[in-house]
Amino acid sequence: MKRKIKAACLGVLAAFVLVDYANAQSPEQISRDRTIFMINTYATYAAVRFTPDFDSSQCNPDSTLNNAVIIDFGANKDAKAMYAAALSAQLTGKKVGFGIAGCFSKFGGGVPNAYRVDISD
Repeated sequence: MKRKIKAACLGVLAAFVLVDYANAQSPEQISRDRTIFMINTYATYAAVRFTPDFDSSQCNPDSTLNNAVIIDFGANKDAKAMYAAALSAQLTGKKVGFGIAGCFSKFGGGVPNAYRVDISD
């Protein structure tokens, strides 16, 4: 009986994992021709704003924030390095690009999460 219960629990857990994996967004690239004009820093994340805008299938299509990404300090172990790279790019006027995947839960789910910051010469 215990084996059947354990097997059922494992089956349900596996189903949740597979559903979550199936709903995950595929990574996208924002090209390295963006200029950062604002970085807002909060306790758990930073919002990086840039020009020009971009189109993405990652988040809420009704969002007006098509010129921003989020660096989530709690979700990415490299977030501090990405934040430092974004600050450096803004201070030196370098062009940037971003790797994005998934959406930040605030702002109506309309802002993509950055998992990479690319700086161009």
